[in-house]
Amino acid sequence: RWRRAQGCFGIRHGKAHLDDAPLQLQSDARFATAADGHWTAELQGKLRAQQLALKAEAGAGLALLAPAESGLPPVKLRAELTQRNGRIAFDGTAASLLDARALDGQLQVRGDSLADVGRPFGITLPSTPPLELSGRLQHASGVWQLGGARARVGSSNLAGDFSYDLRSKRPQLSGMLRGGPLRLADLGPAVGTDAPPSRPGRVLPDRKLDLPSLNA
Repeated sequence: RWRRAQGCFGIRHGKAHLDDAPLQLQSDARFATAADGHWTAELQGKLRAQQLALKAEAGAGLALLAPAESGLPPVKLRAELTQRNGRIAFDGTAASLLDARALDGQLQVRGDSLADVGRPFGITLPSTPPLELSGRLQHASGVWQLGGARARVGSSNLAGDFSYDLRSKRPQLSGMLRGGPLRLADLGPAVGTDAPPSRPGRVLPDRKLDLPSLNA
């Protein structure tokens, strides 16, 4: 149902079916906007064969769709994505959501493996024991930052601050990793080890390397 206020159109209650072949996304969405501009949205479906659910809400929608240089203040945004036994949650503020130019809030991640967390987004990450991660996620003008990050991977405890700069021709990841204790077996696949080794005397794991996804 549509409503009109101050010369603009808004959606009071709506639903949509999404079928995006390139993203391998199929889902049903429901959304609503209150008279004061507060909106909520829920999405359930599959992304790259993974069961996903997304919930989001914000105080106003205009700032999320306007360019970052519009000068509109950011709005409160809470989003949660779940898949299998994993969860990714964000609670903070956002502006220009379509190109993610302005983002600042607390991030929480939980999953059976780091590889499972990255799979719905088409990101190749190493296989790990179950993990939990939290930190402050910020993005502005092509620079992503994760500050005060704390993570537990298996029985290892890690912390650090990281920055990922997309502005140059070759993106650069930098940061400082701290914490302890660290068990190499918890991060073994990330550095090319197996526990136990798939072939005694071999350094690299005996499994297929997905080169196209590594390139992406």
